[in-house]
Amino acid sequence: MVSPRQIDLAGLAGTLTLSVNEDGWTQVVLHRSSERCRLGAETFDLIAGNLRVFLGRQMNSGMKWVFSLSELHSSVYGAHVEGMVILTVQDARGFVLATLEVSSEQQKEWLDLLSVQS
Repeated sequence: MVSPRQIDLAGLAGTLTLSVNEDGWTQVVLHRSSERCRLGAETFDLIAGNLRVFLGRQMNSGMKWVFSLSELHSSVYGAHVEGMVILTVQDARGFVLATLEVSSEQQKEWLDLLSVQS
């Protein structure tokens, strides 16, 4: 069981909002400016675990898969570039919905938020 809550993972050009229910099923929504795009859902453990592993690696080895959301088949890919993380959010067809830049300070905040929620 997980405590139901909302986690806002803010980047420089948008926010990923994770809405976690009591079973751990987590809806993910992308917010950019005034736009809101539902990306789908997956278990919190999968999303948080994959993000924590990716953020903790700090490798400059090109774009890597971070996680996919089985419900709507959206995917998030990421790259470490000069202390920043660049996350690319794609829909089921591979269309890029957003590119989020996450500063090193924001990465630490994300890791804290994702660790507290497990």
